[in-house]
Amino acid sequence: MSEESKALTIDKRLIVKKKTVWGTERIYPICERSIIFARLCGQKTLDKSSIVLIRQLGYDFKHEEISI
Repeated sequence: MSEESKALTIDKRLIVKKKTVWGTERIYPICERSIIFARLCGQKTLDKSSIVLIRQLGYDFKHEEISI
């Protein structure tokens, strides 16, 4: 892979944080791109239907497990 094509490759990994709030699992965006996707969806968190659509665009999710 040439240097130019490496520079054009976009990291398609989104970082999110998974929290359980009042018994409900919530997915909070952490990185800038995941925050933008949440804003595009009109939400502060990402729901399962939004995640399915974002995955169809070729993005993958990396999450941190944190439970309260």
